[in-house]
Amino acid sequence: MAFDVTIEITLDKGFTSSSNDDQNQKLDLLLERLSQFEERISQLEASSHESDGQAEVSWSTWRDLDTPSARHTSPDTATATAARSDAAQMPQYQVEDDDLQEDIAEMQSQDINAYYNESSDHMGNRTPGHILFNDSKRAQYMEKSPLECEESRSPIPDVLSETEPTSVSVMMPFVQDFLDRLFDVYPITCKDTVERMVGWVKSHGFQDDVPSCFTLLIVALSKAYRSYAPVDSGLADFQRATQILSRLSSRSSLEYVIVQVMSALFLLKIGRLVNFTNTLHTACAALFTLIRR
Repeated sequence: MAFDVTIEITLDKGFTSSSNDDQNQKLDLLLERLSQFEERISQLEASSHESDGQAEVSWSTWRDLDTPSARHTSPDTATATAARSDAAQMPQYQVEDDDLQEDIAEMQSQDINAYYNESSDHMGNRTPGHILFNDSKRAQYMEKSPLECEESRSPIPDVLSETEPTSVSVMMPFVQDFLDRLFDVYPITCKDTVERMVGWVKSHGFQDDVPSCFTLLIVALSKAYRSYAPVDSGLADFQRATQILSRLSSRSSLEYVIVQVMSALFLLKIGRLVNFTNTLHTACAALFTLIRR
């Protein structure tokens, strides 16, 4: 009987000791976690003080984290709250909406009523001018299309009465300049075609034939596309080639198409867009007819 009592007392003491140890371990664990939690809060408070325009983290904020409203707070709500906090700390001066709208309307009105007056030389280089408001010339062309404005221009001046075309004896430097930049017009023409046409002209002189027209256009393009060339540079050679071109009876050849395309390139260079499109259309029509044959 005494043995049983001793065992019971020993078991009770062991159970009590084991229970106390478990509780102590749990208490130590809770204290450790609480210490870590307090350390984390201190770090957050320190970082919040370093950020400009942010509110201090308080104990009340952390107590509210366990409330239902805090648990369901969305990121958008938090962002809106932070934005309101930043807006409260912005400077008092703000641009009024009415003033901003008036400034925008004024700038748009100026953009509509003003245009930039700039001149272009024969090389296409634009020289800046000044801003003009309510110019009479602008009003004159407001109701006209670009094609109508181009058609109202004065015709190309006739310079053949005052200037002689380039002669055979002095044409080779211009031909060589054209050959140096032949890649710009390839595959419209090639080096073999140029040498063949120029060789014919060197042997027979300028006549009313395709080689003469072709060679004159080579010289005209070489002059027109040179840097700082005057506006009428190459115009006499072009007009002489145009006269020859109008007399040609054979218009179903590839050489005729090439000559028309080269004429269109010169017209484009001097800014005659209507003449350029008409000449290019003639070249395309001739090429289409040649292909169908």
